[in-house]
Amino acid sequence: MRTFFFLILLATTTQTIATQQAPDVLLFEGKELRLTTSWAYPSPLETYYKQSGQTSPFKATGTALYRGHIATWLIENEYLYLNKVESNDKEIQPSEIGSKLGKKQSSNGSLSADWFSGVLKATELKYTETNDIFVADYYLNIQHGRILELVRLTREDYDNYEQNRANEDAQSKKVAITDLYQRYTDYYFRLSEPDEINWNGKALKLKTTSGMSPLLQLYNNDHLNWPFNWNNKSKTGAPNCKWYIDKDNRLFIDEIQLLTGSNIYKAEKSKLLLSEVIPKNDNEEALFANWVNGIFIFEEGNMVEENGYSSFKADFAHFVKIENGVLKEHYEIDATADMKQLESSSNQGLIKLFKEWKQKAEI
Repeated sequence: MRTFFFLILLATTTQTIATQQAPDVLLFEGKELRLTTSWAYPSPLETYYKQSGQTSPFKATGTALYRGHIATWLIENEYLYLNKVESNDKEIQPSEIGSKLGKKQSSNGSLSADWFSGVLKATELKYTETNDIFVADYYLNIQHGRILELVRLTREDYDNYEQNRANEDAQSKKVAITDLYQRYTDYYFRLSEPDEINWNGKALKLKTTSGMSPLLQLYNNDHLNWPFNWNNKSKTGAPNCKWYIDKDNRLFIDEIQLLTGSNIYKAEKSKLLLSEVIPKNDNEEALFANWVNGIFIFEEGNMVEENGYSSFKADFAHFVKIENGVLKEHYEIDATADMKQLESSSNQGLIKLFKEWKQKAEI
């Protein structure tokens, strides 16, 4: 078992990539809709764990359900609520999941999805003995659990839009939410790609409990604060950075680029100026990252080819603790070590740091 599998948003294989994921359920106006989920971007409940830096307690039950759960959601009074979660034939109530879930309660006791901001797509089907017939798609633009926009699109809506794509009419504006949805899914697809850090003359992979770049700590890990999120029509993408640690163990941010696109083999990249991203910074020189705090993993290894797909394989890893942009502790370990081996290490400093990591991630 690899030590750092729990750091990665998704460890996919080509088989998983090809498998359609079982949907969540969305209850709306007496209808039971299929809420689209994917291996490429998280379901609303997964974002709860991702944003808090916790590890999801749900384990994959197959390639069609990598997230290990099916959640039922409810729309009431313009809010999205978590109604229940099913995992391994067990039903789990929202109150059992965590104290940081929503503060509002629906009429049936469901908890509001205050943590969630993004764009969702749900599908209404008509079921017959032989077929599932498409009726409509519902797109929901949500900010902190509140539904700002809900658009229902039928096959006729899609067809009319394709025939009159060049016209800036009401129909085009109605279907424009599909572009917003695409930008959102592309953003989350690229969000978990690790940053690169240069340390002691080596280029390493930098990974976090949240799976997000430490740059987003500057924006309180709130994607709505990130100026290039899915709401930015002209320039959107997930941040991906290059860092280095100097001789005084200070962390510097050196380069920033935006990643977007849904191609599984290669992201679309565009470089950002530091002055575009760092508030009150007018120059383009590397900047001391004094906002960064936490326990991180620096992985050392190589890219390997498997089944026609390139992936990074770590040989060594460094457990590090950074406070206000300064590296305070670091321990080198074998990347193939498992958690029991780490906990039984003779290095008390490593054990203490690892326990702190576990407490944060709730492994």
